[in-house]
Amino acid sequence: MVLPKIYTLIICFILFLLLRKLNDDRKSLNQKITLGLATREELSKQIKVELNMLDTCQLKIDQEMKENDTEYINTEILTILSNRINELYNNMFLLFPVEKTSLSEYIEFCSNNVSENITIQMVLNLNFHDGICFFIAH
Repeated sequence: MVLPKIYTLIICFILFLLLRKLNDDRKSLNQKITLGLATREELSKQIKVELNMLDTCQLKIDQEMKENDTEYINTEILTILSNRINELYNNMFLLFPVEKTSLSEYIEFCSNNVSENITIQMVLNLNFHDGICFFIAH
């Protein structure tokens, strides 16, 4: 079914507003991180938003490759999003005590995504003691 042109324009406008809000939220959180005002909940929420976007982009890329029978589609957006998610996790681990749940989620993210800056070494430098994670000093 082909949508009338006005509906297509409305959908594009709504997508534009959603992307602008996402970008504004990113800027606001970056500012809070810089000022030391970000909360664990804000970081967790943004990580979930970025993961959702990463999954959506991956599905769309897979769909395009299948439909167009092509082996290459520019996937730079996946790297950008992966790096962004990695940065959010790193900030969370630096600003707050590392929780087992968020560490497990980060390890799963690292194992499922390729990122130029994934610092899995940070994960290897963690030590569990009585259910609490501490950084090992080198």
